[in-house]
Amino acid sequence: MSNSNHYDVFIAGGGPSGIAAALAASRAGARTILVEKNPYFGGTWTAGGMSLIIDYNNKCGILAEIKQCLSARGAFKRRHGNSGIFTVEPMKLLLDELLSASDCTLKLHTILLDAEVRDGRIAAVRTAGKSGIERYTAEVYIDATGDGDLAARAGCGFDMGDPEQGKLQPGTMFGLVGGWPDPLPDAMQVKADLLAGGHALTYTGVTLFTQPGQPGLAFIMQSHLYDLDPTDTDSLTRAEIEGRADVARAVETLVASGKPEYAGLFLITAGPSASIREGRRIHGRYTLTAEDCRRGRRFEDAVTTATFNFDVHHVDPTKPNPYDAYGTRNKVLKDVPGELYGEYVPPYDIPYRSLLARDVDNLFMTGRCISGDFLAHSSYRVTGNAVPIGEAAGKAAALCVAQHKLPADVSVAEVQAIVREMSATSME
Repeated sequence: MSNSNHYDVFIAGGGPSGIAAALAASRAGARTILVEKNPYFGGTWTAGGMSLIIDYNNKCGILAEIKQCLSARGAFKRRHGNSGIFTVEPMKLLLDELLSASDCTLKLHTILLDAEVRDGRIAAVRTAGKSGIERYTAEVYIDATGDGDLAARAGCGFDMGDPEQGKLQPGTMFGLVGGWPDPLPDAMQVKADLLAGGHALTYTGVTLFTQPGQPGLAFIMQSHLYDLDPTDTDSLTRAEIEGRADVARAVETLVASGKPEYAGLFLITAGPSASIREGRRIHGRYTLTAEDCRRGRRFEDAVTTATFNFDVHHVDPTKPNPYDAYGTRNKVLKDVPGELYGEYVPPYDIPYRSLLARDVDNLFMTGRCISGDFLAHSSYRVTGNAVPIGEAAGKAAALCVAQHKLPADVSVAEVQAIVREMSATSME
């Protein structure tokens, strides 16, 4: 193996959290490589068509940079509350620009194969792409795959699913639809028209997401992909096929209704891939719990503060939603009774220790695969939190390299100071 395949920081996954980790690490001077399975960066933002950033108001740094750049291009606007909506294609181009302007080595069309572990540390990883199988070594590794693939291949322990049934939240297949009138029809009217047309809605919380700067275009969210295990190839294959068919049928149903507001509708693309809400939650040095969230707990090693409510898309539509029972403690959101459970929680911190793998000493987790329980995960998993978590992991990884320390041994105060310094620009 040549020295060209050795890096300071190796990052698996180029979604929102992996992008932030790569930018933060490379800007801090670490020789960084970012590998991504898709032909473009952005993860659920781009491949999943989830053109919404939730929990962004109190976030600075790289998330602020992305929002401000998109706003300058007319590709971002506030939706309501603590969420903003963006246009997917400008997001793809912006991420290309930001990453290409950094010193980070970029590898698209590249999947993670396995990891070699020696003495409790990752010694190397292997990837596969058009160039064949390649082996990389690094001082520090960051798992930004969303599903915890790198950590799992390194032998880390993890949890999946809810404690009552062991099932995961459903995924969603978004559909980009053209020909919408201005203004957009009310989403609940769209829902009623779908039901009236005989469409079997798998998710009755129908939502439309406009594309700023692109009149007549909006993503429709009307599907739940149940029993979707994102770590299983057969499960993913079934979900992708079912999801695309469901989106197509929904558009056909609206057009066939005969209503003039739907006459010009046409499906541009489904997905391109299913959007995943939940995968592995890797065991870390600290497990963030629902009680931590409910109490608005503050941590001395905080890397960011989350402000989003619990958001559980019911795991099994054939049974009563067990999470409604939690509503006795705080105000409950029941936008879709029995199908979506939400509970307000006060702002709470995400601790640095939840980013550190318990079973491998030189591995960070970032994004939705950090260490937390089922309900806590339903809050912190959104991309407005994934980006600052990734930013903190990237900065901490660069610090590990500079100081020749393991992630658990670096000064958290130093990590926090660096994150504050680079986060001088507010989102608002």
